Amino acid sequence: MVSNLRSDQMIIFTRVFFLNLLLFCLVSSAEDLIPFKNKSLGLWGYRSQKTGDIVIDTKYDEVGGFRNELSSVRIGQLWGFINLKGEMIITPKFEKVGRFSDEYVWVENSKGVCLLDKNEEALISLIYDKVKYVNHGILGIKNDSKWGMVNSLGEEVLPTVYEHIDDFHNGMSRIEQNGKYGFVNQKGKIIVPVNLNYDDVGHFDYGLCQVEMDDRYGSIDKTGRLVIPLFYDKLLAINEELVLARKEGKWALVDKLDFTSYPPMF
Repeated sequence: MVSNLRSDQMIIFTRVFFLNLLLFCLVSSAEDLIPFKNKSLGLWGYRSQKTGDIVIDTKYDEVGGFRNELSSVRIGQLWGFINLKGEMIITPKFEKVGRFSDEYVWVENSKGVCLLDKNEEALISLIYDKVKYVNHGILGIKNDSKWGMVNSLGEEVLPTVYEHIDDFHNGMSRIEQNGKYGFVNQKGKIIVPVNLNYDDVGHFDYGLCQVEMDDRYGSIDKTGRLVIPLFYDKLLAINEELVLARKEGKWALVDKLDFTSYPPMF
């Protein structure tokens, strides 16, 4: 019984070892290939960083770097994608391209922007006017001058109804609608309702977000409640408990828990 158990464990260990070895080789292969330019031809290809050998001939007008075994390449004015062998995976027929996730790339032509998988198949109905990568596996999408978000599976997590969406900062993205601000998390869930009516709204640091109205600064918490009044000339959160505040040219520490203002320091 013990012998059989050890045998099974050895089989599992061996399979895991070779799987990890295969993954390592694939990643190493991709990282080993670096772009280089044939100056006499004015064209780009790829060579091994370790050996210096040419792996993919210089035949492209412009190239990107490999990620997950794919790299963008330009022939003439149009972009596509190749694999580690230099085989064309996505035909160069797009004006702009970019990486979105390990599964999808985004491509743009005169009809708009869509997401393609490695088989060059588009996600149904995902045609947009513009896209931008806002990190954490989220793509900003724009239709009819309004922004929304899709996740790495191409699923819409935030409808296209917002004038602006920002990159994620500490897990939160600032969004704007009808001149008011709010915040969503990485799943597209609204954390702070889009009803913040200030001249300017910053980003969350240490649980607080600086807001400004008529050149006076305060801070809100993640419920949107104004917890530090619009009283200061400048605010700077420095840790979980304290905020550095400036008033009439002097800086002081403000306790975030009970809003005690310590004597000015300088």
